[in-house]
Amino acid sequence: MRNRKFGEFIESHRKSVSLQKLADAYGCSRAYMWDIVHGNVSPPQDYEKLLSMAECMQLTEKQKYEFYDKATLKNDIPSDIKQIMLNNPTLINKIRDMNKKGEL
Repeated sequence: MRNRKFGEFIESHRKSVSLQKLADAYGCSRAYMWDIVHGNVSPPQDYEKLLSMAECMQLTEKQKYEFYDKATLKNDIPSDIKQIMLNNPTLINKIRDMNKKGEL
């Protein structure tokens, strides 16, 4: 499945960061990063890898949120939100309670 929006975001925000440097931040080859940018493979879903890429590109907080959203696969939630939930298990019960009460 091609995801050009993620690659287009990278291309418009990486400024002077080389594809090799971005690949190093991700932990992959330059060729694989090229495939990610061109939508030939799915965007990374691992929060830590996305965070490393975002920091390498020196994204602002707002840009990071957009970056995570663009990496998200269809019918999934952004990796930063997953990480928040994993780090705060009580949040899951709060969300369920809110849903049960019709607050969502």
